[in-house]
Amino acid sequence: MFAEYVAPSEVSPESIRGFFDKLKAHLVASGNGVKDEPQPANLYKEVSKRVGPLSRKNHESIGSAVMLFCLEGEDLANRIRRYQYIERYRSMVDDETQKEMVQALTEHTYTLRSYEIYTVLERATQTLKFGHEVAKAINLPSVMNDKKYEKQMKKEFEHRLRERHRIVHAHERPSLVSRITALAPEAFKVPEVQNYLIALIKMNSSMLRLLKQKHPEIKMPDASDKGFYRGYLARVDEEAKNMWELFKTYIEECVGMQQT
Repeated sequence: MFAEYVAPSEVSPESIRGFFDKLKAHLVASGNGVKDEPQPANLYKEVSKRVGPLSRKNHESIGSAVMLFCLEGEDLANRIRRYQYIERYRSMVDDETQKEMVQALTEHTYTLRSYEIYTVLERATQTLKFGHEVAKAINLPSVMNDKKYEKQMKKEFEHRLRERHRIVHAHERPSLVSRITALAPEAFKVPEVQNYLIALIKMNSSMLRLLKQKHPEIKMPDASDKGFYRGYLARVDEEAKNMWELFKTYIEECVGMQQT
């Protein structure tokens, strides 16, 4: 049986295209008088990190740096948008006839979400540094905000970034979720594993009953309900939305768009 496909609900291609059209217009208008001038030293260094030696001669003007910055920012924004699809790959796998595939997909998907957030964090930080130099070159009121962005991203996605570290480094104790997702289907037939999972379910059931007693207004989720799956995907979309809104806000601040 294939999981229901539910289209992403948050970051749309249109919202990204609209933002970067506005950004490009803002930068082009502000830098029109200096677009053909050579890049200042710091901007030249940033551009050199992004183009190969053979292509460097085609990217020596301030105007070319503006276009490169917009392209890099839009590429990252689309990567954020595609984050919404990670949990939707399940809709392409039959969980009744492709159990090994489902197992692999479950483990890889859990890992991939953490890795994608880390990738966005690293790349966005560098894009903001680039944007700062672009804005300075065209005399815009720029803010060096990459460190502030990094701090806020780490706070917002602390759990997933911490999980990425746990998965990668052998000296770290794996989380309970990563241990369970890594179990092979055959492992669930081992008595010791079955006893451990039964004890875990009982413990969590007791916690949920206690929570329900203290807060009867809370509706406990039912994983077999289609609404639960849709809600799960909605939370994935919300993570993408939060990454996009954060990146967009810091780009605007970085190049002085908030002051226009």
